[in-house]
Amino acid sequence: MTSPVITIEKTQSTNDAIRLMAGKHISGVLVVDSKGQPNGFLSQNDILRALSGNQDESTTLNAFLNTDVGSLMTPSVISCTINTPLAEVRREMRARRIHRLVVMDEAGQVAGLVSTSDLIAIN
Repeated sequence: MTSPVITIEKTQSTNDAIRLMAGKHISGVLVVDSKGQPNGFLSQNDILRALSGNQDESTTLNAFLNTDVGSLMTPSVISCTINTPLAEVRREMRARRIHRLVVMDEAGQVAGLVSTSDLIAIN
């Protein structure tokens, strides 16, 4: 599990997210609201999908980079608790075809992030 979790607010720009991910050498970032609660996840794939799906020929790079992260993120946050058995974490990630799972503590706060890389390192 990775802790603390790298986050970005959903109102920040795509440029902020790209710089954050590049600077931290990560492929995705948890998107939170102003109170720090998870709202979604933004991955490199989300950014690439948005770029390739943009059919508006007049969109500039500057406009794209200034797009709010909230409009590009995957809005669902799949989570588990800190006490969830590892076998259940693996099953959930495999069944949902996701690469990251947010880990919540007993108080409902983000405690960490489990990635497929973490699972590989365990085995």
